Amino acid sequence: MNKFKTLSSGLLLAAVLGLSNQAQALTIDTFDQTAQTLSSSTPGDFSSVNTAPGEVIDNNRVLTIVSVSPGGATPTISVDSVLTPNALSVAHDPGESSVTSVTWGLAGGLGGLDLTDGGVSNALLIDIGFIDTNVNITFKVKETNNQPGTGTPNIGDTATLTLNNLGVGVSTFLFSSFTNFNIVNFESVGRIVMEINGGIGSDLVLNLVETNELPEPSSLVLMGLGLAGFSFLRKRKSA
Repeated sequence: MNKFKTLSSGLLLAAVLGLSNQAQALTIDTFDQTAQTLSSSTPGDFSSVNTAPGEVIDNNRVLTIVSVSPGGATPTISVDSVLTPNALSVAHDPGESSVTSVTWGLAGGLGGLDLTDGGVSNALLIDIGFIDTNVNITFKVKETNNQPGTGTPNIGDTATLTLNNLGVGVSTFLFSSFTNFNIVNFESVGRIVMEINGGIGSDLVLNLVETNELPEPSSLVLMGLGLAGFSFLRKRKSA
Protein backbone atom coordinates (compact mmCIF):
# COMPACT_ATOMS: atom_id res chain seq x y z
CA MET A 1 0.00 0.00 0.00
CA ASN A 2 2.81 2.45 0.91
CA LYS A 3 4.44 1.72 -2.45
CA PHE A 4 1.28 2.73 -4.26
CA LYS A 5 0.91 5.87 -2.14
CA THR A 6 4.45 6.87 -3.04
CA LEU A 7 3.83 6.16 -6.73
CA SER A 8 0.58 8.12 -6.63
CA SER A 9 2.32 11.12 -5.07
CA GLY A 10 5.04 11.03 -7.69
CA LEU A 11 2.55 10.86 -10.54
CA LEU A 12 0.57 13.73 -9.06
CA LEU A 13 3.73 15.81 -8.83
CA ALA A 14 4.58 14.98 -12.45
CA ALA A 15 1.18 16.14 -13.65
CA VAL A 16 1.27 19.31 -11.57
CA LEU A 17 4.75 20.18 -12.83
CA GLY A 18 3.61 19.69 -16.40
CA LEU A 19 0.58 21.93 -15.96
CA SER A 20 2.40 24.60 -13.98
CA ASN A 21 4.93 25.03 -16.78
CA GLN A 22 2.41 27.34 -18.50
CA ALA A 23 2.71 30.95 -17.28
CA GLN A 24 1.61 34.33 -18.56
CA ALA A 25 4.41 36.70 -19.50
CA LEU A 26 3.67 40.01 -21.26
CA THR A 27 0.32 41.56 -22.13
CA ILE A 28 0.48 43.20 -25.55
CA ASP A 29 -3.09 44.57 -25.70
CA THR A 30 -6.31 43.94 -23.75
CA PHE A 31 -8.49 46.27 -25.89
CA ASP A 32 -10.57 47.15 -22.85
CA GLN A 33 -10.03 50.80 -21.91
CA THR A 34 -9.35 53.18 -24.79
CA ALA A 35 -11.97 53.31 -27.55
CA GLN A 36 -11.01 53.77 -31.21
CA THR A 37 -13.05 53.41 -34.38
CA LEU A 38 -12.01 53.71 -38.04
CA SER A 39 -14.19 53.30 -41.12
CA SER A 40 -13.20 53.43 -44.77
CA SER A 41 -15.82 54.54 -47.29
CA THR A 42 -13.35 54.60 -50.21
CA PRO A 43 -10.19 52.59 -50.84
CA GLY A 44 -7.27 54.06 -48.92
CA ASP A 45 -5.34 54.18 -45.65
CA PHE A 46 -6.73 55.62 -42.44
CA SER A 47 -4.64 55.72 -39.27
CA SER A 48 -5.31 56.59 -35.66
CA VAL A 49 -3.02 56.78 -32.64
CA ASN A 50 -4.46 56.61 -29.15
CA THR A 51 -2.79 56.71 -25.77
CA ALA A 52 -3.91 53.62 -23.92
CA PRO A 53 -2.06 53.33 -20.58
CA GLY A 54 -2.36 50.05 -18.78
CA GLU A 55 -3.74 48.01 -21.67
CA VAL A 56 -1.12 48.37 -24.42
CA ILE A 57 2.48 47.31 -24.18
CA ASP A 58 3.88 50.72 -25.24
CA ASN A 59 0.85 52.80 -24.15
CA ASN A 60 -0.34 53.50 -27.70
CA ARG A 61 -1.71 51.62 -30.65
CA VAL A 62 -2.06 52.57 -34.31
CA LEU A 63 -5.04 51.32 -36.30
CA THR A 64 -5.03 51.23 -40.09
CA ILE A 65 -7.81 50.21 -42.47
CA VAL A 66 -7.58 49.73 -46.21
CA SER A 67 -10.93 49.16 -47.91
CA VAL A 68 -10.89 46.87 -50.91
CA SER A 69 -14.67 47.08 -51.30
CA PRO A 70 -16.63 48.85 -54.04
CA GLY A 71 -17.19 52.56 -53.53
CA GLY A 72 -19.63 53.45 -50.78
CA ALA A 73 -18.93 50.42 -48.60
CA THR A 74 -17.70 51.15 -45.06
CA PRO A 75 -15.80 48.31 -43.38
CA THR A 76 -14.87 49.21 -39.80
CA ILE A 77 -12.17 48.37 -37.27
CA SER A 78 -12.90 49.38 -33.70
CA VAL A 79 -11.61 48.92 -30.16
CA ASP A 80 -13.87 48.82 -27.09
CA SER A 81 -16.98 49.86 -29.02
CA VAL A 82 -20.61 49.76 -27.88
CA LEU A 83 -21.25 46.61 -29.90
CA THR A 84 -18.06 44.82 -28.79
CA PRO A 85 -16.88 46.19 -25.43
CA ASN A 86 -13.46 45.14 -24.12
CA ALA A 87 -12.44 43.80 -27.52
CA LEU A 88 -11.14 44.65 -30.97
CA SER A 89 -13.57 44.06 -33.82
CA VAL A 90 -13.43 44.16 -37.61
CA ALA A 91 -16.87 44.28 -39.26
CA HIS A 92 -17.99 44.01 -42.89
CA ASP A 93 -21.46 44.18 -44.36
CA PRO A 94 -22.26 41.87 -47.30
CA GLY A 95 -20.03 42.77 -50.23
CA GLU A 96 -17.42 44.53 -48.06
CA SER A 97 -13.84 43.47 -47.40
CA SER A 98 -10.69 45.13 -46.08
CA VAL A 99 -7.14 44.78 -44.87
CA THR A 100 -6.73 46.23 -41.38
CA SER A 101 -3.84 46.36 -38.97
CA VAL A 102 -2.89 47.16 -35.39
CA THR A 103 0.66 48.34 -34.78
CA TRP A 104 2.42 48.58 -31.44
CA GLY A 105 5.66 50.58 -31.43
CA LEU A 106 5.13 52.67 -34.57
CA ALA A 107 5.55 56.11 -33.00
CA GLY A 108 8.72 55.71 -30.92
CA GLY A 109 9.41 52.01 -31.17
CA LEU A 110 9.28 49.48 -28.36
CA GLY A 111 12.83 50.30 -27.31
CA GLY A 112 14.33 46.86 -27.76
CA LEU A 113 11.54 45.05 -25.90
CA ASP A 114 12.39 41.57 -24.67
CA LEU A 115 9.37 39.64 -25.92
CA THR A 116 10.59 36.55 -24.07
CA ASP A 117 10.43 38.45 -20.75
CA GLY A 118 13.81 37.18 -19.67
CA GLY A 119 13.19 33.71 -21.05
CA VAL A 120 9.80 33.24 -19.35
CA SER A 121 7.82 33.44 -22.60
CA ASN A 122 8.23 31.36 -25.75
CA ALA A 123 4.85 31.79 -27.45
CA LEU A 124 2.18 34.21 -28.64
CA LEU A 125 -1.35 33.88 -27.23
CA ILE A 126 -4.56 35.25 -28.75
CA ASP A 127 -8.12 35.04 -27.42
CA ILE A 128 -10.79 35.11 -30.14
CA GLY A 129 -14.42 35.85 -29.32
CA PHE A 130 -15.74 35.39 -32.87
CA ILE A 131 -14.19 34.78 -36.26
CA ASP A 132 -15.45 33.90 -39.74
CA THR A 133 -13.65 31.29 -41.80
CA ASN A 134 -12.52 33.83 -44.43
CA VAL A 135 -10.42 35.83 -41.95
CA ASN A 136 -6.68 35.30 -41.52
CA ILE A 137 -4.29 37.10 -39.19
CA THR A 138 -0.60 37.78 -39.77
CA PHE A 139 1.75 38.81 -36.96
CA LYS A 140 5.03 40.54 -37.74
CA VAL A 141 7.72 40.90 -35.08
CA LYS A 142 10.36 43.44 -36.10
CA GLU A 143 13.62 43.59 -34.21
CA THR A 144 15.41 46.85 -33.43
CA ASN A 145 19.12 47.42 -33.93
CA ASN A 146 19.58 50.26 -31.48
CA GLN A 147 19.62 50.51 -27.70
CA PRO A 148 16.74 52.13 -25.75
CA GLY A 149 16.94 55.91 -25.50
CA THR A 150 19.25 56.43 -28.48
CA GLY A 151 16.68 58.04 -30.75
CA THR A 152 14.59 56.77 -33.63
CA PRO A 153 14.63 52.97 -33.69
CA ASN A 154 16.42 51.29 -36.54
CA ILE A 155 14.00 48.51 -37.40
CA GLY A 156 15.81 45.44 -38.63
CA ASP A 157 14.72 41.93 -39.65
CA THR A 158 11.12 40.75 -39.45
CA ALA A 159 9.68 37.44 -38.28
CA THR A 160 6.24 36.57 -39.68
CA LEU A 161 3.45 34.18 -38.70
CA THR A 162 0.23 33.85 -40.73
CA LEU A 163 -2.71 32.15 -39.02
CA ASN A 164 -5.53 30.54 -41.01
CA ASN A 165 -8.58 28.51 -40.05
CA LEU A 166 -8.69 29.99 -36.57
CA GLY A 167 -11.51 29.20 -34.17
CA VAL A 168 -13.12 30.79 -31.14
CA GLY A 169 -11.16 30.57 -27.90
CA VAL A 170 -7.55 30.82 -26.78
CA SER A 171 -4.81 29.74 -29.19
CA THR A 172 -1.07 29.75 -28.51
CA PHE A 173 1.74 29.66 -31.07
CA LEU A 174 5.44 29.10 -30.41
CA PHE A 175 7.82 31.91 -31.39
CA SER A 176 9.80 29.23 -33.20
CA SER A 177 6.88 28.82 -35.65
CA PHE A 178 7.54 32.34 -37.04
CA THR A 179 9.44 32.54 -40.30
CA ASN A 180 12.94 34.01 -39.77
CA PHE A 181 12.78 33.06 -36.09
CA ASN A 182 16.43 31.99 -36.22
CA ILE A 183 17.63 35.41 -37.43
CA VAL A 184 15.24 37.76 -35.60
CA ASN A 185 16.11 38.65 -32.02
CA PHE A 186 12.91 38.29 -29.97
CA GLU A 187 14.80 39.80 -27.04
CA SER A 188 15.18 43.15 -28.85
CA VAL A 189 11.87 44.02 -30.52
CA GLY A 190 11.12 47.44 -31.94
CA ARG A 191 7.67 46.90 -33.40
CA ILE A 192 4.81 44.38 -33.49
CA VAL A 193 2.21 44.44 -36.28
CA MET A 194 -1.01 42.44 -36.48
CA GLU A 195 -2.53 42.44 -39.97
CA ILE A 196 -6.12 41.23 -40.43
CA ASN A 197 -7.22 40.18 -43.90
CA GLY A 198 -11.00 40.17 -43.75
CA GLY A 199 -12.80 38.47 -46.60
CA ILE A 200 -16.12 39.61 -48.04
CA GLY A 201 -18.78 40.00 -45.37
CA SER A 202 -16.49 38.69 -42.62
CA ASP A 203 -16.39 39.61 -38.92
CA LEU A 204 -13.79 39.23 -36.19
CA VAL A 205 -13.81 39.86 -32.44
CA LEU A 206 -10.45 39.63 -30.66
CA ASN A 207 -10.29 39.86 -26.86
CA LEU A 208 -6.60 39.70 -26.02
CA VAL A 209 -3.06 39.49 -27.39
CA GLU A 210 -0.26 38.50 -25.04
CA THR A 211 2.76 36.27 -24.75
CA ASN A 212 2.82 33.00 -22.86
CA GLU A 213 4.82 29.87 -22.24
CA LEU A 214 4.03 26.58 -23.91
CA PRO A 215 5.21 23.39 -22.21
CA GLU A 216 8.27 21.83 -23.75
CA PRO A 217 7.74 18.36 -25.30
CA SER A 218 9.44 16.77 -22.30
CA SER A 219 6.92 18.43 -19.98
CA LEU A 220 4.02 17.16 -22.07
CA VAL A 221 5.41 13.63 -21.85
CA LEU A 222 5.78 14.01 -18.08
CA MET A 223 2.21 15.25 -17.73
CA GLY A 224 0.95 12.43 -19.92
CA LEU A 225 2.73 9.86 -17.78
CA GLY A 226 1.20 11.39 -14.67
CA LEU A 227 -2.34 11.27 -16.05
CA ALA A 228 -1.85 7.73 -17.35
CA GLY A 229 -0.61 6.72 -13.91
CA PHE A 230 -3.71 8.15 -12.24
CA SER A 231 -5.89 6.15 -14.60
CA PHE A 232 -3.93 2.96 -13.89
CA LEU A 233 -4.13 3.38 -10.11
CA ARG A 234 -7.87 4.12 -10.21
CA LYS A 235 -8.55 0.99 -12.27
CA ARG A 236 -6.35 -1.10 -9.95
CA LYS A 237 -8.10 0.19 -6.86
CA SER A 238 -11.58 -0.44 -8.31
CA ALA A 239 -10.53 -3.97 -9.25
